[in-house]
Amino acid sequence: MNKNKKYHWGLLIGAVIVFFSTLSVNASDDYVRIELSTGVVSQFWVLLGSRLVLSALYTWSVGLTPPLIIRFLIVRRPIGKWWAIGTAVGFFFINTILFIILNKLIADAVGSQTHPQTTNPMATMLIAFVSYLILRKKLKHKPQ
Repeated sequence: MNKNKKYHWGLLIGAVIVFFSTLSVNASDDYVRIELSTGVVSQFWVLLGSRLVLSALYTWSVGLTPPLIIRFLIVRRPIGKWWAIGTAVGFFFINTILFIILNKLIADAVGSQTHPQTTNPMATMLIAFVSYLILRKKLKHKPQ
């Protein structure tokens, strides 16, 4: 079994465990009714999981859209090493400032306080590294 299939099975098993951990079974005289649990703990985990998924999707889509546009729509060829490094570092600073501003706006809209640890520098560094890889990516097949 290759690595990807193991990952998919692990993801499927995890999703099934999460799904069934949020279910409760109510047995009556003649039937069994399954309904979603309304407990505080299960609601917390559902909200936390959905926030993590949406946050990751938002962060990666905002962070990687500009390098993808530059590489595949504007330049249409790999960028030089130092230009790619400079662009990735520039996007790192722009993304960091953008995420700080957006976190402040969201916190003000919700009515909570902003926390400096809400902007994860490791995530923006990883996005900058992936941006560098995208900008340097060579196509295996030349388009005709």
